[in-house]
Amino acid sequence: VMSAKKQKFSLDFKEKTVLLAERIGVAAAAKQQKVGRNQIRRWRSKLDSFKQVRDSAHRFRAAGGGRKIFSDALDSKLLDWYKEALEKRYPISRRILLLQSRVIRDELIADTPEL
Repeated sequence: VMSAKKQKFSLDFKEKTVLLAERIGVAAAAKQQKVGRNQIRRWRSKLDSFKQVRDSAHRFRAAGGGRKIFSDALDSKLLDWYKEALEKRYPISRRILLLQSRVIRDELIADTPEL
């Protein structure tokens, strides 16, 4: 069984869909916009946060969404490694990224002086 590709909607689309649902109803808006009714209900509960970030750089995700950064140094070193691996045409998988992030994390911990 193949699953459908996850769709990504802009905050403007989400806000317009919620407002449309308030005018014509959730079921009708879901059908017209080709999204699920429950999705519109979730967006409705987050409408205030959409309005807060409408003009920010995060056009698809409200504040607090996404992966939390563990360490700026770790992210920076992993990104550098990733760019170098791409240039050298090394195969990169999710597992390889995870293993490399652990190596870098261990190096950072080893370089951190004891308090």
